[in-house]
Formats: sequence, C-alpha cells, structure tokens
Amino acid sequence: MRVKTHRSQLKHVKMALCAVYLLTTGLSFGVGVAVVFADEPLPAAFASYPAGKISSIYERAFQIDGRTVSLAPEAILVDRHGDPLPPTALRVDIDVKYHIQKGTTDKIDWMLLILPE
Repeated sequence: MRVKTHRSQLKHVKMALCAVYLLTTGLSFGVGVAVVFADEPLPAAFASYPAGKISSIYERAFQIDGRTVSLAPEAILVDRHGDPLPPTALRVDIDVKYHIQKGTTDKIDWMLLILPE
C-alpha cells in the first residue's frame, strides 16, 4: 500500500513539474520582448493611420486638412523615431499621422509629428 501511495505522489509531482514547464515555455514564447532602436521607422501598422497637415491651431483644438480635432487628455505625441513630444511641438504646416480615440469622432489619442530634420 505504501509503495502505491509513493508512486501516486511521485506521479502527481511529475505531472505538476511538467505543467509548470509547459506553462513557463508557453509564456516565454507568447510574451516576446520588443526592441526598437531610435533609427528604425515606426511599425508598419501606423502606415494605415490617417495622414494630413496641420492647417490651423486654436486655443484647445486644431485643424488637420480642414477637419477640426483636439487632443484627448491622455494623448501621446511622438516624432518619427518614436520619441515623445510635448503638445507645444504642434505647429502649422507640420505633416502628421494620427489615431482617433475609440468612441469619439474628433479626439486624437496618438499622433506622429513629422518634423523637419
């Protein structure tokens, strides 16, 4: 009887170790590490975002090719290298790519400013 109990416990320990191994291996393949270098272009997904040129700037809003929009409170502005920019970097005649916040029609939550170099 003791031998069966020991074998049963050993079997459970082996199964638990196997499960931990599979879980750890699965997580390591499922969660990748993204490395982005400053000289690399932004990911290709951003290529499908609308593009335009800032044509006017008001106190709390601005126009991109005649469309009036504003920044969402948590908006992220970046340059072509992905480096963050302050809202004061917005200027007339700058080319941009942007993303409209989900559930709104005029709030931008992400914008790429293509500044002259």
